[in-house]
Amino acid sequence: RWADARRHRPVVGQDVLTDGFEVVYDCIGSRESLDSALRVARPRARVTIVGGPAMIRGLDWTYVWTRELRIEGSYVYGLEQALQGAHTMDAAIRLLVEHPEMALGELVTHRFPLDDWRRAMWTVLDRGRSDAIKVVFAP
Repeated sequence: RWADARRHRPVVGQDVLTDGFEVVYDCIGSRESLDSALRVARPRARVTIVGGPAMIRGLDWTYVWTRELRIEGSYVYGLEQALQGAHTMDAAIRLLVEHPEMALGELVTHRFPLDDWRRAMWTVLDRGRSDAIKVVFAP
């Protein structure tokens, strides 16, 4: 609905969208999130993988060539030429202020006191068992 796309159910496989988003960011790097990113990108869209994994097994890259997608990688933060030289974090904060409907607080799954930093780190590193999305410190 947000991308003004229609969903089609093929005979085999997951739903397919017509059209989609012009720019998609994947900030998780799992097979599932990358698969979703490729599926919601419209033809000739840009998909940016932020951080990202080294190897993803079982990822279907068909959408990349059938939709002629541009895949980019992004790592670390700095001055963004596309944003008139604004720093990445300043641009992110501005987006959050301009779009309060983004309920990012819901992404926080675990909170730890500072003195429990070891358990917090293990929670992040063992996401498969902990189901962590975002881990924060609550001093």
